[in-house]
Amino acid sequence: MMDNFYVFKLSYHLYELGYTIMFDRNRHDFPEYVLHHFLTFTLIYFSYVVNYLPVGAAVMILHDVTDFTVSIFKMLVDITPAYCEVSAYILMVTSWVYFRLWYFPFFVIARIYEESQDW
Repeated sequence: MMDNFYVFKLSYHLYELGYTIMFDRNRHDFPEYVLHHFLTFTLIYFSYVVNYLPVGAAVMILHDVTDFTVSIFKMLVDITPAYCEVSAYILMVTSWVYFRLWYFPFFVIARIYEESQDW
């Protein structure tokens, strides 16, 4: 099932890259957005090629959790009152701090480092 997960993630980021290049050229953050999707696609592909599937999948799932809160915030910004936006913003920032700044380096990267010492 890990191969299917990788194919899905590679397809998604390749689609986003193509869509951005073709239809989102007038975005104010176009270069950063293209670079983001290109690098994400490249990192996922590299992880797949070197057969580092479990670690790559853990990283992708962990980052998807925070991307989900960002999507919630983006949806709520235009359609809800200010107190809902503030709540979504706090949820987004909290998830970023917890998952990307604390959990990722101290648990995921530390575990990868520990396991690499056993080789």
